[in-house]
Amino acid sequence: MKFIMMCFVFFMLFEADIVRANDTVEEIKPLFDILLYCNTKEFIEKVATKDYNLSIAASGIVNDSKHKGIMDIRFLINPFTSQWAIVFNFRDINKSCLLGGNDVKLYSP
Repeated sequence: MKFIMMCFVFFMLFEADIVRANDTVEEIKPLFDILLYCNTKEFIEKVATKDYNLSIAASGIVNDSKHKGIMDIRFLINPFTSQWAIVFNFRDINKSCLLGGNDVKLYSP
């Protein structure tokens, strides 16, 4: 009888874990928690400008033979919170990646 009850308890715990694993919701995390995040171009643009209040500081195009899939790169900062992000936009697919962090220090050339 104890064996049957123990099997029943393990089955219920296993079943509850499966239900929780399927219930994922995408949420905005603090920028310092993000090492690298990829999604559609529109979503990454909204996250960078609206959610984290980042402004563009520099922009450029990659002309390297090893990185032909990347179309452009933008460096964004929020001077009030010292947060920064680098956004990589891919050329042939609707995908962007955001690499971000805190405590940006800017130097003059």
